[in-house]
Amino acid sequence: MMIYLAWAALLLGETSLTEKLQNLTWKKRVVVIYSPHRNDAEFQLQKKLFEGFYNDFLERDLVVLEYTLVNLSVEDRQVLNQRFEYNPRGFGCWLVGKDGTIKLSSYEPVNSSVLFGLIDAMPMRQAEKKKS
Repeated sequence: MMIYLAWAALLLGETSLTEKLQNLTWKKRVVVIYSPHRNDAEFQLQKKLFEGFYNDFLERDLVVLEYTLVNLSVEDRQVLNQRFEYNPRGFGCWLVGKDGTIKLSSYEPVNSSVLFGLIDAMPMRQAEKKKS
């Protein structure tokens, strides 16, 4: 999955969270992960829970955006606060659908099977599966 994350980073460049989400609307589903520090146990667990699911992420048009306090601009903090209601001192994981709305908010790591189950139950995903 790291290759996919690197590809997404190249595609999106150094843009704000708002711009990234706008650029991905109607194209990709987005998982936003936040933790105060990269070495926090929950942040590391979340990354581990997603390991090995590269093809599943590709199949579901899913991109992961990771944020920590050190790589968060003032604007991005405001977006996380207003749109995602994050706690700057705690972990957060959110699924944003292709339509740009928040489909899942969690303040603990999310198992990939839970994430995929939620996505696969969505009408848009059902339509995508019928096309392929």
